[in-house]
Amino acid sequence: MRLKELREARHLTQSGLGMACNMSQSLISAYELGRRVPSRDDLTLLADYFGVSVDYLLGRTKVKDYITDLKNDEIDLLSAYRVLNTNQKDKLISFLQGLLS
Repeated sequence: MRLKELREARHLTQSGLGMACNMSQSLISAYELGRRVPSRDDLTLLADYFGVSVDYLLGRTKVKDYITDLKNDEIDLLSAYRVLNTNQKDKLISFLQGLLS
């Protein structure tokens, strides 16, 4: 499903995407319909083409962009955030929104 969304957002046909990625239109169609599962190499190729992570293509995350250049303080903040409970996370988000406004 994500593959089709990304393709249509770029106004590409299945044939156009296939040509760009050296795949057949029927293979792109089979991927979009869930009749075939992309190989690891094809997943990587498609993710790179659209500038998204493989996890995004697989529906494992809603985040299109993958972040590769986090600084140490950003990693520390994310690590701390992950151990918070839902109520604490809500409070933190409200606090940050207040700081930004």
